[in-house]
Amino acid sequence: MKRSMLLTVRGKASEWTFQFRGDPAHLDEWQKDGLEVYECAASVPVWAADLGLAGALARLQRAWQWLRVW
Repeated sequence: MKRSMLLTVRGKASEWTFQFRGDPAHLDEWQKDGLEVYECAASVPVWAADLGLAGALARLQRAWQWLRVW
């Protein structure tokens, strides 16, 4: 099952992070190749964080991921 992942790319002066959907089975392989890849646990918009809703949205996303397994 594909999950949301974050890929970090570092240049000489800047750093970029890209979100993509990937298979966690390949995570060790990507890291051995030198890529910085992490599984994204939750994605919260800035406006929700500004309103103090980041924790609630993260818990909701965790519950949704758990329900999708069943």
